[in-house]
Amino acid sequence: MLTLLLLALTVAAAGVYWRVRASGRAAGPVAPAVEGREAGYVKERQPDKAADSKAIAAGPAGVQAYYHLGKTYAREGKTDKAIDNYSKAIALDPKYARAYLARGSAWHLKGERGRAMEDYSMALELDPELAEAYYARARAYLESGENAKAKDDEAKYRLLSGK
Repeated sequence: MLTLLLLALTVAAAGVYWRVRASGRAAGPVAPAVEGREAGYVKERQPDKAADSKAIAAGPAGVQAYYHLGKTYAREGKTDKAIDNYSKAIALDPKYARAYLARGSAWHLKGERGRAMEDYSMALELDPELAEAYYARARAYLESGENAKAKDDEAKYRLLSGK
């Protein structure tokens, strides 16, 4: 219960921070959440990754922040930076299965199939119900010619995902 309360407070504080930051003014929480609001359109805030990285603190909020920053870098094709941020999330919470899955996918994109397989397997060790990890590992097995293992993982994926 205390964890949920702390998470809610962190999310609320982050919302105020981003509204103030996006407005370009050092005002309180009443500052516009985005630029251009008065012109009838909404301009999204572009992430300042350098500032975001420095603002991340240890703990559950930090783990999520590093994980999502990694996802942002991955979407931009900055695989090395994505891996670095996933690794930071894992360092803060070594039992965070989704961070292992995401890092494995980044390794896979770099052609580092062995490292990807290690991360996929660790994700599944931590969370055997994580269907996406079975799917990702099945792809890697298939690419390395291990068709029987790929078929087993695909069956587990289908069972867990209902697909």
